[in-house]
Amino acid sequence: MENSEGPSAPLPPPQVAASQYGLTQPISLAGPTEADIQSTLELGKFLTEAGIYETKEEATKKEEVLQRIGQIVKDWVKQVTRLKGYTYQMVADANALIFTFGSYRLGMHGPGDDLDTLCVGPSYVNREEDFFYILQNILDEMEEVTELQSLPDAYVPYLDISDLSVLYNVGEAIVRSLNGCRVTNQIPKLVPNVEEVEVYKTKWCALFEPYLFFASYKNYLQIEAVAADADDLRSWRGWVESKLKKLTRIIERDTLGMLQCHPYPHEYVDKTKHYAHSAFFIGLQRKPGDKIQGHEQFDIRGSVDEFKLFVNMYMFWKPEMEIYVSHVHKRLLPAYAFPDGYR
Repeated sequence: MENSEGPSAPLPPPQVAASQYGLTQPISLAGPTEADIQSTLELGKFLTEAGIYETKEEATKKEEVLQRIGQIVKDWVKQVTRLKGYTYQMVADANALIFTFGSYRLGMHGPGDDLDTLCVGPSYVNREEDFFYILQNILDEMEEVTELQSLPDAYVPYLDISDLSVLYNVGEAIVRSLNGCRVTNQIPKLVPNVEEVEVYKTKWCALFEPYLFFASYKNYLQIEAVAADADDLRSWRGWVESKLKKLTRIIERDTLGMLQCHPYPHEYVDKTKHYAHSAFFIGLQRKPGDKIQGHEQFDIRGSVDEFKLFVNMYMFWKPEMEIYVSHVHKRLLPAYAFPDGYR
């Protein structure tokens, strides 16, 4: 077909708008260079040699554990449904599901990492009696379950939920639990190409250099949890550790942010002591740029007392459970905080 302007040209393909993440335009749409690809290969080789990747055997074991837990909660929900007097058909239809979140859900876990899981079941199954009592007793009676800790009041970070329909008629604690899975699922969606995140470093090994925590600060807080025996310490230690972030918030609040607290995620035990205990450390430093004179000190005794009062409100607290918080100067740090017992 022709017109006054000559033969008609084929129509160009329709333009598809590129997805945009965030408000600003991307710096570049270019793909990876040969150097980028080579750097990725070098990183993969380094991670393998450093033992960052878990073995196939460990990966299979985690999958088996998840399947086992999934079956346990299904049986538990049917038991609870029966105990609450529901019909035979409702008992047969009752179900619960296990969802993973955190590093495992993102595929970023390594050897020995935790399996963060969320159990979702019917609305008539309550958190306090059914989950933290009946299910806990079921797990307690299983030989393959060891070091079971129940922390119904442990802090779970609260993040906003966009789909409010899932929040209907649920409590605040359940809302916080649901967010773990929901937010984890959103993280990969915020990255245009999850497989090609660019990182530029001269040597990958620099990312894995040990952090010299006990050489990085002049002052520390030592938090020691003490209990009557190892069983009591297991739950008491878990409770205390889960509240360390609260201690940092209290101190930074009371010092108007001028004293910064950096908890170290590691537990220490003094093998010379013959009682059940665990110790944790927090590094203390003035806020960079703080104009307060170096000889002026912060008085955080009130902050520590508030924290200890809060921790001692533990639901399963026993008279033998104690917590000690003390200030330790760098040069007076205990020997057990260092490799092989020496600095």
